[in-house]
Amino acid sequence: MSPEQFQRILTALPMRIASDPMDAEKEEMGELIREAQEGNFEREEDESGAAWAPRKGSYDHPPLRDTLAMFNAATSKGAPGNLQEHGPGYLVVGIDGSVIGYAIDHNDGIGQVQRRFFYLREEDLEKLDVPLRKAMKRIVLQTSKEFAGG
Repeated sequence: MSPEQFQRILTALPMRIASDPMDAEKEEMGELIREAQEGNFEREEDESGAAWAPRKGSYDHPPLRDTLAMFNAATSKGAPGNLQEHGPGYLVVGIDGSVIGYAIDHNDGIGQVQRRFFYLREEDLEKLDVPLRKAMKRIVLQTSKEFAGG
């Protein structure tokens, strides 16, 4: 590869990265985020490691899992209220507030006891690096082949 070809590749990469939908990689990232949320429910602690506030009364189910609607919306793709959208330059994973309106109340403690469940720990963020690296490698290789005439 000539220096000129290499320069053209480097110049083209930002636009290629910005315009690539990265569909498969974003699907993988969405799954990793949902897995992280499930772990948050299992640990019953916020992002600092502090245990959720104890509940008043006696229940046969873990906290925030009365009907499982909010838990399923946070952890299961396709569940009512589960939100995952992506396109070039963005990925949104979360809970649709128009379906599970009380999710933000619990997570942010609005009018209720706060039990933060929707967050990513450092180790969760590190796992997102794998699909991002796959996407970058794929885009760089495709761009290189195009500019090198292969």
